[in-house]
Amino acid sequence: MHALTGVAALLLGVAVLLGAGCERDDTALQASLGAAASSTLNLRLLRSRDQGASWRLDEAVLAHGVSSLHACTVEGRVWVPALLDTRSIPWWETAFPIPFLDSFQSSDLTTWTAHRSPLRGDTTGGVDPACVVGPRGLEMWFAEVLGSFEDPAKGDHVSQIWRSRWLGDRFGEAEIVTTGTGLIDPAPIYIDGALRLFLNKDGDHIVELVGDTLVDRWMRVTVPAAVDLGDRRWLLGQAPRGPGMMPVAREILADGLGDPFPLAIDAELHSCESPSMTTLGPEWLLFCVQTNIPGQPQ
Repeated sequence: MHALTGVAALLLGVAVLLGAGCERDDTALQASLGAAASSTLNLRLLRSRDQGASWRLDEAVLAHGVSSLHACTVEGRVWVPALLDTRSIPWWETAFPIPFLDSFQSSDLTTWTAHRSPLRGDTTGGVDPACVVGPRGLEMWFAEVLGSFEDPAKGDHVSQIWRSRWLGDRFGEAEIVTTGTGLIDPAPIYIDGALRLFLNKDGDHIVELVGDTLVDRWMRVTVPAAVDLGDRRWLLGQAPRGPGMMPVAREILADGLGDPFPLAIDAELHSCESPSMTTLGPEWLLFCVQTNIPGQPQ
C-alpha cells in the first residue's frame, strides 16, 4: 500500500476525528428546513388532542426534500430522523465515507434544528433510520443494503439491520442485530423492556423478527413504524388509497397485531407516506412525507 500524501493523511485524520464523536452540520441539511416551492417531498406534521380520533395538519411545511421518516421523543425533545433526498456530496466524503445520521429536533414543535451526527461501527452507512427509547436510553436503528445502489426494497439483496445507542453526546459503536434478504425499514419498540422488531420485507409486506424467525404480520402494507402510547402500542404503515399512500394502524398485541384501522387524516392531505408517530405532552404527533400528486392541490 502506498504511503499517504500529507494532504490525504490530514484529510483521513479529520475523517477519523469526525467519525469518533463530534457532531457536524451540513449546509444542504440546514437548507432543507422549511418549505421549497419546487419540492416534491415535504415533511408534514399532524396533531391530535383526542387520542387519534381526529388530526389537525400544521399549515407550515416542516422540511422539504426528505424521505424515510421516523419519530421519537427523548426527555421532552422530539427527534425526527430522515434521509435527505438530494444533496451535494463533497469529494472528501466520497473518498473517506463516514456513516452519519440526519435528524430534525425540537422541544416546542415551533423551532426546529437540523443535526448531522456521525455513527461509529464497521458500516459505510445505511437507509431508513428509526429511533426508539429502550431500557438503556435512545437507540438509532438503520438498514444497510449490501452490494446494491438500487431501490433497497427491490431485488434479492442481503441487508444488515444495525443498532447504535446514544451516549449523551454522540452515538456509540453500532452493532448488527439481524441479517436477511430484502429487509429494510426497521421499526423497533420495547414493551415491558422486551424488544419487538418489525421490518419491511421485499418491499410489499411487514414482518416481525421472533427469535431467529421472520413472521408475516401485515400483507400489502409497507414502511412500518411502532409507537408506545402509554396504555397501548400501535404499529403504523402505509397503504394505497386513491392516487397516493396513506397511513393505517394496528394495535400491537402480545401475540401479534390487532385489526387494521385507518387514521382520520385531514382531507386536504392527499398523500402521507412513511408515517411515524410520537407524543409530546398531551398531543399525539403524526409525521409523514407529502408527495406531489398530479391533479391534486398541494
